[in-house]
Amino acid sequence: MTNIKTANSRKQISISQYVVKALVKHKEDQDTLKDTLKDGYEDNSLVFPNLYGGFKNPDNLRREFNSLIEKSGVLRINFHALRHTHATWLLKNGINPKVVSERLGYHDVGITLKTYSHVSYDLQEEAA
Repeated sequence: MTNIKTANSRKQISISQYVVKALVKHKEDQDTLKDTLKDGYEDNSLVFPNLYGGFKNPDNLRREFNSLIEKSGVLRINFHALRHTHATWLLKNGINPKVVSERLGYHDVGITLKTYSHVSYDLQEEAA
């Protein structure tokens, strides 16, 4: 059962074929694990469960995320900052603010424009 804030919280977004392939591979790996563990796997239909199909402990998720950050050599950010990084990157690359707003789940593009106003300042500098 999906737990969302409101009925309007459910949204569809486009993803790249690269992401689709990665998710398909991840699903295949999960199915293999389910077959191996049999009754030891609690199938909660989660995309990113713990090793036994249950919910991940937030501390473990944070450790896994930080390990990936370290391995990739990119600037260390917290998990929630991925959302802001995604939005900033889209805006800096000329994606329509309305589209960015929809991906973030905002009903009003004004919220996106206010939250990410620093991006428009950077663009003003580039334009100058």
